[in-house]
Amino acid sequence: MLQNYLKIALRNLQKNRLFSALNIVGMGTGMAAVGLMSLYIANELSYDRFHANADRIVRVVQFASWPGGDLKLAPTSAPFAGALKNDYPEVEKTVRIYPEGGGLITYKDKKIQADDIFFTDKTVFDVFTLPFLFGNPASLARPESIVLTKTLAEKLFGDAARAMGQPVEFSNHFVNTVTGVIDDIPGNSHLQFSALRSLPANFTGDWQNSELYTYLLLAKGSDYKALEAKLPGFYAKYLKKEMGNLTYRMALQPLPSIHLHSHLDYEISANGDATTVSIFAIIAGLVLFIAGINYVNLYTARSITRTREVGVRKAIGSRRGQLVGQFM
Repeated sequence: MLQNYLKIALRNLQKNRLFSALNIVGMGTGMAAVGLMSLYIANELSYDRFHANADRIVRVVQFASWPGGDLKLAPTSAPFAGALKNDYPEVEKTVRIYPEGGGLITYKDKKIQADDIFFTDKTVFDVFTLPFLFGNPASLARPESIVLTKTLAEKLFGDAARAMGQPVEFSNHFVNTVTGVIDDIPGNSHLQFSALRSLPANFTGDWQNSELYTYLLLAKGSDYKALEAKLPGFYAKYLKKEMGNLTYRMALQPLPSIHLHSHLDYEISANGDATTVSIFAIIAGLVLFIAGINYVNLYTARSITRTREVGVRKAIGSRRGQLVGQFM
């Protein structure tokens, strides 16, 4: 029976080539467009969710306003992390990131320009999921150490395994020792870098110099909104004298929301936009709906021309299910 249905289908395709082409191309184009838009939407919604503790990581940001202006700052100053860790038991770990660690890297006679290098605390591997190929999460504990991504290690040394323990020199004649190699950073991360360097100890205690990005790993069961509600006390204790008559507040951003929902001054990377994702989702739904309506209309118009065929098949005893199967 199935073989008979296939023969009938092939004959109808050959007999009605224009109709078949319109039907197949219309539905196929619609499905392809919906598929591509769905991939884009899925990628945008997946940002930073690969971290094992993504639901417990938040970024500290600042909002300040005064007569005639305002600032919405993604970075904070160096002392924020330590003070937050000391004052609030909800904060399990902190990590600071300073994105100005790149430059010309030299190893023997090989030189590579790598501007996407971060200075960071050794706790970066406790907060974020960054799998090691060589080395371990203590790799940045030593001063003047550097952890390379796999791609940069291979560019410099040919084989990532040969990178361990080797000195690399930056353009300011500052030498770092390679203490680890990690997997390349996934594309769906708002933190994109080729290497991590140990944060120098000479970052000052200046509360007004906002140049580092501060992330917190909250204790299990902690509510970031509850912690955020306590931050006016942090401002009163540490910042009020520094800020003068500014209107000021701090906020916490859940890690997975940063890419689509954060559009502050001095973002660490270019972010996406939730509105754009919503528009693509609506367009995908409309394209699928229109393609489906078009398919049904063409199919219905063609079915009318096969009324006599249906009558003949009924007369020779075809059941309803067989007739439906023939048209499917």
